[in-house]
Amino acid sequence: METFQIIEGSILHLLEVLVLSGIKFIFAPALSMGLGFSYFQTIIYTSLGGVAGVYFFYYLSGWIISFYYKQMDVYVQKTKKLKLAYLKHKNKSYPPQIKKSFTFRNKVIVRARLSFGIKGIAILTPVLLSIPLGAFLLNKYYGHNKKKFIYLSISIFIWSFVVSSLLFIFRHSGTLPLN
Repeated sequence: METFQIIEGSILHLLEVLVLSGIKFIFAPALSMGLGFSYFQTIIYTSLGGVAGVYFFYYLSGWIISFYYKQMDVYVQKTKKLKLAYLKHKNKSYPPQIKKSFTFRNKVIVRARLSFGIKGIAILTPVLLSIPLGAFLLNKYYGHNKKKFIYLSISIFIWSFVVSSLLFIFRHSGTLPLN
């Protein structure tokens, strides 16, 4: 009975590390260390959880984006008919001239995409952004790129190694209060 409880506890701990690394990667190595996993287990589990989170949130965001565009298409078609009927009724110019607006937000997004690109998003996703946000940006702006998962996977493995190494170095030097 005790062995089942030990196995059950370790499986739950493993799932905790995998889920946290798939959502907010930067905190997963500290949790893994706190739960008693070794250095190599920490690197492997956080990397696997991060990559699994990227795939999950990439395809989930693809579904959300396509659902959004379908709903917006229906909405635009309805409002376009109403606007055209209104303009005909008011004897204004037909069809209406719609002026494209460049907002501050649009300019910032375009500048960030041009400055950082897919490699910048891949580098920033595990530590600064979250895995769901990085996967969404990847799907939205670089869905056509064949190397998108390679870049993000390599970034996750590198950050897992760096963060885990730093935590284990500081842990063994006595500056971290974990175990």
